[in-house]
Amino acid sequence: SFSMNYLPQVFKQGAKKFTVLVFSVNNVLNSKQVFGYRYAQNGLRREAIVPASRMFFFVGAFFSFGVDRSQEAIDKTLTIRI
Repeated sequence: SFSMNYLPQVFKQGAKKFTVLVFSVNNVLNSKQVFGYRYAQNGLRREAIVPASRMFFFVGAFFSFGVDRSQEAIDKTLTIRI
């Protein structure tokens, strides 16, 4: 497998918003993968269990939007311990 991720700076710095661009390829060498065999009841025939596709590509983008509440969580933790 091969995977590449890129984190572009889309939003202004300091905000808790980010974007991740992803590109991934499974079975880069395009080899025939056999996960096991399925046998007939009498044991004379067998069929290889293989993935649905030999090579798989994934291109995607993940977005996160949020408010920075880390200081609020720190304050809450400190007030409980006092």
